Amino acid sequence: MLSIEAIYQWLYANRRYEGEDLLQHLRIGHRKRRKRKLDKQPRVIIKDKLSIHLRDEIIDNQARIGDFETDLVKCTNGYFITITERKSLFNFIVKIPSKNAEIVEQNLIQTLMPFKDKIHSITSDNGTEFARFKNVEQAFNIKWFFADPYSSQQRGCNENQNGLLRQYFKNNTDLNLITDKQVETIQNKLNNRPRNTTIRNLE
Repeated sequence: MLSIEAIYQWLYANRRYEGEDLLQHLRIGHRKRRKRKLDKQPRVIIKDKLSIHLRDEIIDNQARIGDFETDLVKCTNGYFITITERKSLFNFIVKIPSKNAEIVEQNLIQTLMPFKDKIHSITSDNGTEFARFKNVEQAFNIKWFFADPYSSQQRGCNENQNGLLRQYFKNNTDLNLITDKQVETIQNKLNNRPRNTTIRNLE
């Protein structure tokens, strides 16, 4: 059986086929596979983290509304905070100027506060931008879980939505030129995109 990885390897090896650039048809427009760069800065340890392996079964099974995954998507001159509800795949997308942990904390709380009573958990990677997660836990009286290092598949709902977001905002997008209204328009497009999972309004 032909694997997905074999297809991608063929595409990268035969980028131009019969005069056409095949990579332009990929959902995520990587021009080539890249090795992960090691950060030369000292690593900051986030204390008192809860492992993703301690999540309740109801979260893992996507059996209720209110369990979220979050991440940052980098562009030029800023980032997007992406927040995906695991069951409905409903997205919140917020433009921020930097990955400063305090800025991330404030925007997460501000974005989710209208739905405070419906939030049960948040799951993220181990990025230092989430170092102030305890304040978010206290604001919503929830638990925050951290995925294993280099295990983006454990946050597959959010990672998939980040890939869809990249169709509209590439790595070199200058966020100084992007308005909040434009971001809201793309958020609505993603939330109304046809999919197998039924979208439910959180309000």
